[in-house]
Amino acid sequence: MTDFVHLHLHTEYSLLDGAVRLLQVAPDPNDPKKTIKTHPLCEALKARGMDAVAITDHGNMYGAHTFVSVLRADGIKPIIGQEFYVADDMYAKTADVLKQRYHLILLAKNMTGYKNLMKLSSLAFVDGFYMKPRIDLQHIREHSEGLICLSACLAGKVPHLLLQGKYEEAKAAAIEMRDIFEPGDFYIELQDHHLPEDKIVMNPLCQIAREIGVKVVATNDVHYIEKEDADIQDTMMCITLGCKKSEINGARFDTDEFYLKSGDEMAELLNKIKYRAKLIKREKDLKHGFEITCTLSIFVPKPLTPFQWCPQMDLDEVTAHINYLKEKTKHIKGVKINYHEKFVSQIEAVLTRGDVNLCKYIEALYKKGCYLDAWGEYFDKNVWKETAEECGFSLGELAQKEYGLDETLPWDFINVGLSKEWLQNEHKEAFEQGCEFNLQPTCEHRCVNCGVCPSLKTRKVLAKPFKASEEAEKISAIVPQDPARAHVDPNIPVYRYRLTITKKGLLRYFSHLDWQNTFHKVLARCGLNMVYTLGFNPTMKVSMGIALPLFAQSEGELVDIEIYDNLNEEEIKEIINPNLPQGAEITAVKRIERYAKAVDIEAQWAEYRITPYYKSNENSLYNFEKFRYDVDKVLSSNEILITKKNKKGFEKTTDFKKSIGTYRFEDNNLFICLKTGQGSDIPALRADDLMRLVNPDQIFDITRVRFLNESLNEM
Repeated sequence: MTDFVHLHLHTEYSLLDGAVRLLQVAPDPNDPKKTIKTHPLCEALKARGMDAVAITDHGNMYGAHTFVSVLRADGIKPIIGQEFYVADDMYAKTADVLKQRYHLILLAKNMTGYKNLMKLSSLAFVDGFYMKPRIDLQHIREHSEGLICLSACLAGKVPHLLLQGKYEEAKAAAIEMRDIFEPGDFYIELQDHHLPEDKIVMNPLCQIAREIGVKVVATNDVHYIEKEDADIQDTMMCITLGCKKSEINGARFDTDEFYLKSGDEMAELLNKIKYRAKLIKREKDLKHGFEITCTLSIFVPKPLTPFQWCPQMDLDEVTAHINYLKEKTKHIKGVKINYHEKFVSQIEAVLTRGDVNLCKYIEALYKKGCYLDAWGEYFDKNVWKETAEECGFSLGELAQKEYGLDETLPWDFINVGLSKEWLQNEHKEAFEQGCEFNLQPTCEHRCVNCGVCPSLKTRKVLAKPFKASEEAEKISAIVPQDPARAHVDPNIPVYRYRLTITKKGLLRYFSHLDWQNTFHKVLARCGLNMVYTLGFNPTMKVSMGIALPLFAQSEGELVDIEIYDNLNEEEIKEIINPNLPQGAEITAVKRIERYAKAVDIEAQWAEYRITPYYKSNENSLYNFEKFRYDVDKVLSSNEILITKKNKKGFEKTTDFKKSIGTYRFEDNNLFICLKTGQGSDIPALRADDLMRLVNPDQIFDITRVRFLNESLNEM
């Protein structure tokens, strides 16, 4: 059996053109009430002994997700690509340019190429659409990294010019395409579907490849799987063209050779081409251009899972495993081994199964400036390790701790509906399998008796297709447009409101991103007719203002929203407040100009109320007078220097003297104005960073009271 990979294939997502099915649902022959899923393309590839294939649908990437999911599930390598419609100028949209459109195959050889493929496909739809989504060579040149290009079928520019007898123009077009891509990433594509046109262009294409120094690749323009499926594909084409099967149309195929041929069939058909390609490859010492990236994840035991009792592997053993895998694969070209930071995985294992004893550890980390909401920023593993030793425990020992199945676990009191007996049984079944791993069914197929439904008094139902109410359909018939964009109706009124919202209590433990997501869900629940951004990922037009430090509270966060409803202040409060979580409440609403400055630009300063946290007023060694002395000492300095690490780990020392405005002491509290906003030369200063400079060993209760503009007037 000859090895062969099809690099030119059209699935059902080449709408009414390709007839290659990726996923098919059919009645179960054993039970008519049930259905089974089959993978026609994968089954055909396995029958032909093929372990890889490319998808190159006409003008779109609609099928990429299903293609990758189905092929990976069957152990076949997916190669993502697209057959683009290329125009001389994608912005020219007149009738005379319709004939100036040709095909070009682009394949992604790595993640960069995949991103560029998506970018080009989006540009073709958004900016170049005229009868078909079109792109031009200029945009391909700007996004060519990580892409492999094939000169395409007879509808490609090079074959098209050859059929017109324009050899030099065809050669110039091939050179232009060759120079766009990295050396060795442009191929002349050769096909033979028993068409007279294929035989006309075959030799000139090979001659151009030799003269300009590029490789050739043999493909079959696959539109259906089996040869007998040609009639089905022809019927689809008749629907596309609006013609009868008895009528003659040049766009229909004249032969039934556009099927998924085996490697032996391709070798027999293109034997001379294959031999010529080998000679060129040997002569130019060409290498395989595709890359495989293998990403390793280090096991992290997590509570309320069947593996919550398991220990994590020792880090030295993890290193040995990784080195072993890298050693065994180093001879394979194009294979790259990635793995997560092993020490981070160890910390995750400690924190995810931690108990009350870790509270002091987390507090000590916070005092040392370790932020727990992201690993990438300010992360120094030595600080985490040293702090653990100071707190009297070893990170390695905790991560490698193995619990007994009958042992009481720190998180057993949490009821998520799962019974502990079910988790124990799943744990035992997993380890009884040994090397023969059998995938366990989930509740999507049948009940697995996990205990969630009876414990939480719920039941799992299959989601029904969404159907809008009659009232919603009437509303959606007139889609609100955004006058901020040039091509929409400017007569539709949009109202912008600035909300003042408290963020207290448990919300102090919400990061800015968590708070943003929570507020977006609140707006979605309350039924306001929100304004959304346009594009492929529409989001609510909401400006959440300036991030509040973790563990700090606020009496007046500013949030801007845009809606189509003309409401007064009290109506907005009545609609949103009942949906807000405990600790959040809208205290004021103000209508502002639609195009007023965003809140994070207009708000340049913020006033904070800061109070030392006293465990006991009588026994506290740190009283208000000491606090006042420490503050005056720091703020009276000629320089207030704070050293921070950026995301790349580089330290930078900044003078924040100008970032501190007025301050006063009142009722045993410090009230201080700090620079907050963007767009000026004065750096923004976080209140917790300043207090860490005042007294690094003391805990402070920080509350943001109000925002001020550049003129220090309250907003």
